[in-house]
Amino acid sequence: SLADRGVTQMLPVQQSAWKVVKERLDAVISSPTATGKTLAYVVPLVARLVDKEALKKEVLKEETKKRSIPMPRVVVLAPSRELVQQIGREFSFVAKAFGEEGCLATAVACGGMPMERSVAGLRARGGAEI
Repeated sequence: SLADRGVTQMLPVQQSAWKVVKERLDAVISSPTATGKTLAYVVPLVARLVDKEALKKEVLKEETKKRSIPMPRVVVLAPSRELVQQIGREFSFVAKAFGEEGCLATAVACGGMPMERSVAGLRARGGAEI
C-alpha cells in the first residue's frame, strides 16, 4: 500500500496537481527532485482509470474484444530511460495499491532498446492501458 511506503498524506505538489490531472486538464508539474512529482500525476491518473473501470467495465471488455491489442489510455513521455522505467514501476505499484494490478496493465518502451522487445511485451500482456 502507499502507507507502507510512508505515503500517508499528499505533499504540496500532489495537492496542486490532483484536481487538474483527475479532470484530464493539461498540466505541467514542476517541483524540486524528490518532492513527489511522479505520484502527483500517477495517483490521480490511476484513480481516474479505476473509476472508469468500475463504471464501464462491461463496455471496456467489449471494446477490448474488438481489437487485437487494446489502445493505451495513458501515455507518459520522459527524457531518459531510467526515468521511464521509474515511472513504469510507480504506475504498477499504484495500480496494485488500488487493487487494480490485473486490470491496469503497464508497459514501458524506451529508446535505445530493441523495439521488438517492447512489442513482444505488449502482445504477451494483451496490450496495456498505461
